[in-house]
Amino acid sequence: MLRNSLALQSALNHMRWIAALIVVTSHARGLYFLPRSEVDGKSLMLDLFYLLSRMGQEAVVLFFVMSGLLIGGKFLSPENQDPVRFGNYLVARVSRLGVVAIPCILLCYALLQTGQPYSLEECSSAVVLLANLFFLQDILVPPLCNNPPLWSLSNEFWYYILFPLIIFSIKCRNSLPYLLAAFFLASAILFLDNYDDRMILLYFPAWLSGILVWHKKTPCLPTYITLPILMLCMVFARIPLYEQFFWAKDFLICISAVLFLKSTLRLKNKTSYIDRIGRKWADFSFSLYVIHYPLLLSVPPILVYMGLPSGELSPFAASSYSIYAGLILFSVLTGYIFSLLTERHTDKIRWLVQKVLTKREII
Repeated sequence: MLRNSLALQSALNHMRWIAALIVVTSHARGLYFLPRSEVDGKSLMLDLFYLLSRMGQEAVVLFFVMSGLLIGGKFLSPENQDPVRFGNYLVARVSRLGVVAIPCILLCYALLQTGQPYSLEECSSAVVLLANLFFLQDILVPPLCNNPPLWSLSNEFWYYILFPLIIFSIKCRNSLPYLLAAFFLASAILFLDNYDDRMILLYFPAWLSGILVWHKKTPCLPTYITLPILMLCMVFARIPLYEQFFWAKDFLICISAVLFLKSTLRLKNKTSYIDRIGRKWADFSFSLYVIHYPLLLSVPPILVYMGLPSGELSPFAASSYSIYAGLILFSVLTGYIFSLLTERHTDKIRWLVQKVLTKREII
């Protein structure tokens, strides 16, 4: 479907890398600057800095919307509603996540063995490692190394399983087995999951909302209206007064993101230099998102060597913002290098897995 809209594809590419960069800036600021509540003094610029550098959760909501659009949207085509194709679909999804997540998880575990203070003790056992490899983090165990981005991968994986089961239970003649499978899977997730603001089923509507981009009745407003609305919703979500209503504000972000992505269908299908830049940055955005946090945790010894207090950058010193920019640049560069070893080879690994499974008549 994206082939019919280069503008939508370009918008998704830019949204992907910008969302990943927002997460990086949020974590870098959270790790190395004191919380705003612990910083004395009133300053509009300081308030603005803290406001704009703490949108990581909201950026993850954008990832869910884009995933629902791309993956959930596939099942709007009748040929993808056949359970016979589910094996190939599952290989494609698991390879997409696993080719980046598994090396990241193994790297985190290896770094733990060096004695670096990457996480709480309960986040670093072999059991936690194994559960993370099967996308059970934040369900049965904490994310390895207490790596925040890993929680959303667990959500994504189970959405990939749950949604097709729902579609099969609606579209297939013999729907009862799929209906029961969807019911028991959802019940198991609800029973085992932590009751917090990362609940899998809680964000399932956010993932599903991406499909609305393909719905004919979804309003298609001008982009110059929908883009400012999306940006305002992102800022609105970070105002302390509304943070306690996390699901409601995240839902507003979902709706505004859907309206923005829908509005790009009105634009002309043409490519530009900016579109090509967006594609290049989007190509390693997943790697950047997954790997940046444990690597940022490796920086304190370097700061100590430079004569700076570990994790205590002053928001009143200009040099602190230079170091902050350096942390972000470090994350981007390492994310790109990591992608050259992992994400760039997704199609090749997917093909190899499908070839092996086909020979063994598994799919």
